[in-house]
This record gives sequence, C-alpha cells and structure tokens, in this order.
Amino acid sequence: MPASPFTFRPATARDHPFLEQMLLEAAAASGDILTPDTLASQEHTFRYVAEWGRATDVGVIAVDELGVHAGAAWARLFDRAMGSPAFLGEQIPEITIAVAPDFRRRQLGTALLTELADAARAAGFLALSLGVETDNTAAQQLYRRDGWALHHTAGDYTILSKDLRTPHSG
Repeated sequence: MPASPFTFRPATARDHPFLEQMLLEAAAASGDILTPDTLASQEHTFRYVAEWGRATDVGVIAVDELGVHAGAAWARLFDRAMGSPAFLGEQIPEITIAVAPDFRRRQLGTALLTELADAARAAGFLALSLGVETDNTAAQQLYRRDGWALHHTAGDYTILSKDLRTPHSG
C-alpha cells in the first residue's frame, strides 16, 4: 500500500474553527443546511464542538503535504441529559468525522477512523459510538469495514459502536 499523502496530529483548542467547518460538512451530509452564522444557535449540533479542548476531548486533524487541513475526526463525552440517540454511556465518547470536499474519495475517512481509534484508546477509552442516518448506506459500509457494529436503531438513525480493547480492531 502506498504511503498516505496525509499526516495526522492531535486536534487542539486552536483547531476549533476548522472543527466547526468540518461539523458543517458532517451536518450537510445528513441533509442539515447550516451556516457558520447559524451553527452556534443549533445546540443539538454545536455541542459537538462547543468549548473544544476539554480534558476528555480527543480528536485528529488530517493535513496534506502542503499543510492544508483535509479532514478531522473527533470524540466527545456527553451525559444522558444531552439526549443524543448515540449515547451509550458516560465513558463512551460519540464521534464526528468529516472530510473537506477537495479531499474526498482518497481513503481519508478510513485513515481518520483508524487514527481516532488509536488516539481514543491511548486516552483510555474502551469504546466509541456514532449515529448515522439509516439510509446512508455508504457511510455504514465504511464504518462496518472499520470494525463498527450495530448497537441499535433510533428513529432514522443507526447507532454503531466500536470496541477499542483490541488494538487496530476493524
């Protein structure tokens, strides 16, 4: 397999603007049309990046050989009161992943999932969760190839989980 044209680094508080951009991309993939001006008012979406950089936040940023930000994947803990259908427990972070439009179809999503799982495992997490629209079969195939398993369905969402207890599971 050829070397990846991307490098990966931890997401920090300074990456908040890029994470917001990627959150907008992820929302658009789900059919939610948000803008930078309306994002902060959408609490159910903005919570994935609000005050990014908490001690339990884990994320990775993909950068191309020119230093351009290409994508991001991050994991954040929530509590049951947040009401997310992907909530599986207070010690299981929920992930968000997005690839910038110019960098799609280059296996970057798969690489981001691997890098995020490694970072979450290193941070001491035992599992991850995510919610994907049930009719988004392409995304579900990507996640299942990466070792994600069906946990349950909730309305229009399929909730998947990934066991991190085995290194490089997937």
